[in-house]
Amino acid sequence: MGKTVTNAWVLPIAESVHVAIGEFDMLHIITEWIKLHRVPHTPAYCHRILLWHGRVVPVFDIYNVICSAESARQVQSLPRYFICIVAYHSAAYADKVGYGALVLSALPYRATVTDGSCCDYPAGWDDWPLIAASCFQHPEHGPTPIVDLQKIFNSLLTE
Repeated sequence: MGKTVTNAWVLPIAESVHVAIGEFDMLHIITEWIKLHRVPHTPAYCHRILLWHGRVVPVFDIYNVICSAESARQVQSLPRYFICIVAYHSAAYADKVGYGALVLSALPYRATVTDGSCCDYPAGWDDWPLIAASCFQHPEHGPTPIVDLQKIFNSLLTE
């Protein structure tokens, strides 16, 4: 029996932190400046929204979740960032697609993932299972968690 091979997008969320999403989860990459609107009384990792094609889209900052507040502030103050628009199955609306955005520090790129590349989550943060479905060994970046967009946008944002 052969190995299962699939494609993914690798998302740089900081210089040394990369995560991945499924090949068909990404809808759009915003490379130029876009206005992010602050939302009061929301978690630090998702306190902004943007308007995209007439929709209000929550902006999730994975780096802010896994790092200390001070480190996350340093990344948020980078002079340039990118936004990745993603689609996920919305628990709030049965059989509907939800839209979210992820903050990136650089442009995403494709990678091939195989069954044999499965590995443990990166060391340094024990709660990867809260936001990731699994992890694979990337040849350049080491362990790369595969983000579960449903967990992020359906669970973490409703807590």
